Formats: sequence, C-alpha cells, structure tokens
Amino acid sequence: MGSRKGSQVPSERVTEAVGGDNVVEVWLLDGIRLLANHTEVGLRGDRERALLARLALDCGSSVPRGVLLEDVWGEAAGRSGAGALRVQIKRLRDHLAPFGLDHVVETTPDGYRLSDDVSTDVARVERAIEEASAGHHAIGAMCDRFADLDHLLRGRPLHGLEDLLFVLSASQRLAQVQT
Repeated sequence: MGSRKGSQVPSERVTEAVGGDNVVEVWLLDGIRLLANHTEVGLRGDRERALLARLALDCGSSVPRGVLLEDVWGEAAGRSGAGALRVQIKRLRDHLAPFGLDHVVETTPDGYRLSDDVSTDVARVERAIEEASAGHHAIGAMCDRFADLDHLLRGRPLHGLEDLLFVLSASQRLAQVQT
C-alpha cells in the first residue's frame, strides 16, 4: 500500500462523520487510514498501522501495554518490545503534531488510548444502524446516510494485517457491522 500523505479525502464523507476542524478519524472498514483535519496521513508501515488499528478498536479506552505488545508484535516483541512500542506511539503522535492533534494519542497509567475526540468509521456505521433500528430518521434520510456509508460497507476490514492474531476476531466483528 503506497503512502497517501497529504491527499485530500472527499469532504462530504469526512465532514459528515466528524464535522468541523481539529478532528481525527480512523478508518478500519476500508483499509486502515488515519485522517487529521480531513487530510489523510501517510502511515509508514505495518506495525504503525497495526498499532493504530488496535487502539482504534478500543477507541476511548485504555489498552494495556502488554496487550498492545502481544497483539501487534506477538513473540517478536522480546526484550525490546516496550521500547519499540514507545517509538511507534511517538510516530503516531508525530503524524498528528503538524495538525496540532498529537494529544489524541494519550498515555494512561497502564498503556495507551485514543481520546474520545477520535472518530472511527466503525462507530459511524454502528450509530447509523442504531438510528435506523430505532426509527429516528425518515426512510429517505436513512437511505441517503447509508449511501454515504456504502464505501465502508464494501471494504475489507483491517486489510493488510490479516496475519496478526487480534485481527481475526476483530475482522469477524467488523464484518458483522458491514452486513
């Protein structure tokens, strides 16, 4: 997957999701993408993408360092795992720093988390499904909303990370969201 650093994402898709500026969005259903202020940030490698995906799966909640090391590095973590984790966290923050958004990758007493200010495509789809089920919108409005989400419903969840163990169970959950 090539770098997309600085590419603009169609504004109607991102603005509807998170609105305004000073926003961070993570997409998991249509590849793994990081957007800051409506601009896609180029991620540099599989570990960086895997770490972002793992944090985004529990967006708003702390993910313990040991869980991150096991899920992202597996047996390859070894003795240098904690240092490698710190380096990857710093890289995620560095991607967001030019936008003034590095604070959304938070350190917690036992690990790291993406702040509540981060939006995910998974949460968008789940919200749309809940609203449709509860009948909160007219049929026409819901059809328009699902048309906007269509690209997410057809994507390949966590594409490119299929060899990681945490991706198997997460992909099954995300596939259920898509159906």
